[in-house]
Amino acid sequence: MYNKPIVNLYYTMDTLRLFKQIGFTKKKSEILEYLYKKGESIASRIAKELHLPKSTVLFVLYKLEEKELVEKQKVGKTFHFQATDPSNLLKLLDDKIKKEKEKKENLLPLIPSLRQLKDLKPDNKVFYYDKESSISDLLHSINERLDNKDIEEIYKKESIKIYYNEDFTFVISKNLAIRFKDIEICKKFISMLKNIDEEKIKA
Repeated sequence: MYNKPIVNLYYTMDTLRLFKQIGFTKKKSEILEYLYKKGESIASRIAKELHLPKSTVLFVLYKLEEKELVEKQKVGKTFHFQATDPSNLLKLLDDKIKKEKEKKENLLPLIPSLRQLKDLKPDNKVFYYDKESSISDLLHSINERLDNKDIEEIYKKESIKIYYNEDFTFVISKNLAIRFKDIEICKKFISMLKNIDEEKIKA
């Protein structure tokens, strides 16, 4: 077993940063750092000093043991735990880097297909609401944003209202609401409607 407390490592190494890179949780980091400092301890003492449930400490210790970062020795009826040589941390980090590299290599061939999917996605510059419940929910949301001054009413005539903020423009009537991503598209749409004679629509 690695019998001496690793006090110099505890004080000179940025352990928390390294543990984070490896992907350790806060509890794993605290318990392993504690063992580096103390050299050896039992689960109940670790739990008491770190203010953690003993069951949690034991669970973490066994997980660290699986990664060969902690080892245990039975003394009487009690297991004593201590950290293994710090070089095992580097081995674990190397394994993580290797796995991340493999993920990257597996992803690279998929990039062209993903780009095609991106190019085929629907155009979301215009979106409409034609259900009464959807229009009602939209108006409720807009009214809340009006109170917070996140949106402003820029047009109101009879049953038509237009609301605008930096993200969207909404044209809302009783039976239909349209959301425009670009206010210029909204203006073109309204201009186009002026030239349409509803009575001549054959549908």
